[in-house]
This record gives sequence, structure tokens and C-alpha cells, in this order.
Amino acid sequence: MRAKIIEILRSDLKSSVGVDSSYNTLKVEEIQERIPDIVGTNIFIGIEVQTNSPISAEIGGFVPVIYEYDVIIALLLKNADIPGGQADLDTVSRRILKYLYGGADNLNGTTVTEDDVTECIQGFSLESISYTSGELKASEVGHIAVFGLNVKTNLNFN
Repeated sequence: MRAKIIEILRSDLKSSVGVDSSYNTLKVEEIQERIPDIVGTNIFIGIEVQTNSPISAEIGGFVPVIYEYDVIIALLLKNADIPGGQADLDTVSRRILKYLYGGADNLNGTTVTEDDVTECIQGFSLESISYTSGELKASEVGHIAVFGLNVKTNLNFN
């Protein structure tokens, strides 16, 4: 399910805020399924599933199992002008929020079945957004927004 969550988010973000979006400015140039050490583009998104926690799982007991995935969407925007960079970061962040609250329906109900185990996404929520800025290298400032999502699934053993 981790791969499916990342695949859907990547595809949807590409059409919502990326190169395939209808926006004329501040399009996200690259969206990856990881958060790399070095980013070569000016506006970048990396997506990772960090943890997977069983919520109601008793070994040998209760089925279905409810899982929670902690997903991170990290937005990096390069702009040496700090006020301008913060304003641009706010613009792209709002676009991501617009997608999450209005168009991320592709996640809900997504089902993956493998080895007689079916996992289905029951819902997701935005848990947090954190912001920071810092110098990347001489005369280059990076502005970062990190969106923390929680994705809940049911795991059924067929």
C-alpha cells in the first residue's frame, strides 16, 4: 500500500501543482517518490511514507486490522529573496492544500490485494504543516514546507 499511496499522490500533485497543472507561474518542476539529499530544480516536491502503525491489532485476534501510515510531502522552493521566497512558498502551499482538501479523492477507497490480503484506504487527514528556511549554498536560500498526512487503512485477511 505504501507504493500505491506515493504513486497516487505523485500523479495527482503533478496534475494539480506540477508541470501538468493549469497554473501559469510557480509550477512544481519535479516530484519524486523520495526526499533526496540534493535537489537540482527550483521548485521540488518529495513524498515519503515514514511509518506504518497498527492501531487495533492483536496478534492472533481481532480482524480487520486498522493501519495508519504517516506520509510526508516536502516542498522545497529556491529563492534568494527571503520575503519573495516566503510569499512564493505560501502560494504553492495553498495550491497543495487546495488539492488535499478538494481533489485528493483518488486516495479514498483505493484497494490493494496481494496474497489473499486486502488493504483499503478508509480516509486521510492533514496532521501538520511545518515551515523553515535556510541557506543551501552561497546566494541560494531554500524555503521548505513539510505536510504531514495520516492515511488510515483496513487490512483484511481473505
